Amino acid sequence: MKRKELSLIAGIALCTLTVLLTVVYVMRPAPTDGVVYVAPCDTDADTAEAIRAVTESGYMSLSLVDGSAYFYPDQPVRRGELAVILCAMLSPETGADKDAALGIADEHDVPASQLSAVRTAVAHGYMRLHGDYTFRPSAMLTREEVADVFGALCAVEVSTGRTEEITDLDEISPHFRKNAERLIELGILQGSDGRLRPKDIITREELALIIHRITESEYFIQRKP
Repeated sequence: MKRKELSLIAGIALCTLTVLLTVVYVMRPAPTDGVVYVAPCDTDADTAEAIRAVTESGYMSLSLVDGSAYFYPDQPVRRGELAVILCAMLSPETGADKDAALGIADEHDVPASQLSAVRTAVAHGYMRLHGDYTFRPSAMLTREEVADVFGALCAVEVSTGRTEEITDLDEISPHFRKNAERLIELGILQGSDGRLRPKDIITREELALIIHRITESEYFIQRKP
């Protein structure tokens, strides 16, 4: 009888040890060795650091084509894409907004992959609806529209004199001007040859530069509900 009892105890101990080892193996962190950043082949040295930062952070995406990474820096940014980027940057709780009816008149035009982000961006005030309550997810964004969005994410009013160097400041729409001026003063939104060109469509490269500068700024508000 004693031999049977010892065998039973040994069997139970062996099973327990096996289960414990299995749990430890499953719970251990996934290895990170071998994860290498692939630099896009369609960007230049002047913007490489910003693009690397925003893509490694998961704010903006790269596309792999035949083994090569592409950022498509000259492509325009659309409103639905910006909503996704903002949610990635600000990490809001999306549970309450996921199925919320927010009165977006053209919600049926929002791609399924962007719908949750669009609802969240509107619910938390990251982006505005148009006067007819449409979001227009495929509409291309201008530089002044993006300035309005990101200017609202900075917590300070500063006066550096940078706005005085912009010759086309009066071309900014009145309802975008306050936030645009804030970004200019902080050096986050920059012009070229003294011009801001606020009505120009913003490119992915330009947006990457703004995101990189604002996330590096001490004045960036990482707003959470």
